[in-house]
Amino acid sequence: MGVQVPPNRRILIGVALCSAACVWFARGTFAPAFFLAPLGIAAYCFSPAAAWAAAAAALGANGVITMSGGDFSASGAISSLYFALVTLSFSWAAAPPGKGPSFLRVSAAVRMVMAAALTAAGLIPLLLASDADSGIYAMMRSQAELVTSAYQSMLAPESLESGALSGAINADLVLKVMSSVALRGGALASAAFFFFINRQAAVIVSWFFRRRAGRERLSFFHAPLRLIWVFSLSLLVIVAGTLFKRPYLEIPGWNLAVFCAILYLIQGGGIVLYFLARPELPLLFRSLANVLIVIVFLSPVVNGIALGVLTLLGIAENWIPFRVPRQNGPASTPEG
Repeated sequence: MGVQVPPNRRILIGVALCSAACVWFARGTFAPAFFLAPLGIAAYCFSPAAAWAAAAAALGANGVITMSGGDFSASGAISSLYFALVTLSFSWAAAPPGKGPSFLRVSAAVRMVMAAALTAAGLIPLLLASDADSGIYAMMRSQAELVTSAYQSMLAPESLESGALSGAINADLVLKVMSSVALRGGALASAAFFFFINRQAAVIVSWFFRRRAGRERLSFFHAPLRLIWVFSLSLLVIVAGTLFKRPYLEIPGWNLAVFCAILYLIQGGGIVLYFLARPELPLLFRSLANVLIVIVFLSPVVNGIALGVLTLLGIAENWIPFRVPRQNGPASTPEG
């Protein structure tokens, strides 16, 4: 007969393991993109308080490691601030507080996008403050060089036009384009995708523990009804900022449009999941449909088309009730 571990001790062990895994993934070379998943595991397998405890322990451990290594430079401080910003934002998205203002306890999808917006808003000043020796700049530079080499390899070297175009495309140009895109919603979209894959990894791992508390069903997610007006306004701001060459209008407009588009993308995905979850569908059909969805989203060009279709599907639900209308309100666009 196995030794029974007291619940409190089990939670402490889980918090310690999750915080250690978070720091290990973040500072190591093995799957660094999933360093937030352990915090989600702490939230879904234990409690929101356990997730916040793991986040606090991870922040403390990362700070101790940074200072013990003698890294007191500006780049080290920027990297630590970035780690703290991402960790705290994801912790709120995965483990909202039980008490406090209502905006802190909105639906999981809205929290995820809002946390991504906070991360992007904090990341852009850090990028502007970073120098050429910082870790963040080095990461963006390596990505720019990777994109450059990929484009150059796609161009036929025999063609004169291809040779000229290949010479014009370099890492500095790609880095400049990446910075422009990041300011115009690219950072927000990247942070949302980053949070999403970490959340899904945490959900998959938590399935093995048969714990479902704290996870909301995406198939019933509805974006706020008045979001369509915010989305329309953001498009008008983009057009005005572009026509009159006012970046201080265009950049916020793009970020607001991307924020709304991500929520509609999630709503469109919820519509597809809603129909796939219908009990009258054969299990084989649902399984093949899920496999097809994975294949589509892993295909380079097709995934962009699929994301656009899902976003349009989410927008269309403002007028066409694809799913069962909610009990507490209308399913169409509000008037006035």
